[in-house]
Amino acid sequence: GVDGIIVTRWLVKVGDTAQLQVDGMSEPMAGVVDTIATQGEFTPANLQTPEDRGKQVFAVRLRLAKPDARVKSGMNATVKKVGQWP
Repeated sequence: GVDGIIVTRWLVKVGDTAQLQVDGMSEPMAGVVDTIATQGEFTPANLQTPEDRGKQVFAVRLRLAKPDARVKSGMNATVKKVGQWP
């Protein structure tokens, strides 16, 4: 899987499609949101205002929609699009 961080203000659900660019590969690859962490990470100490809550992020794990032998464990990838996130 591919691990990433998504800010909560964008709507992302398990099963959503994703597009990612794997380092060293010319074409983007299709992915699917596999899991989303239940606890936020990298949050401010106090989330009292709606603006502060918008800064909370959750870890997201993606898997390739179609397995590809060229993609190896530990390769870096950049998420270009996931769910409703532009």
